[in-house]
Amino acid sequence: MGETLSSTRWKPIVEEFMASGLTVTGWCREHGVDRRRLCYWIAGFKDEEEERAGQTG
Repeated sequence: MGETLSSTRWKPIVEEFMASGLTVTGWCREHGVDRRRLCYWIAGFKDEEEERAGQTG
């Protein structure tokens, strides 16, 4: 999923987006974030969570 520094940087950005209730396009437009990059990290964190859930179950 990339280097840890990037993951550490993007986690709060993804959390802020998720809490916003906005669409990806709308949120990215308001915050000046590249939509494709945000989608990449959303998918990456989702994969991480699913992997962790699978290990505990």
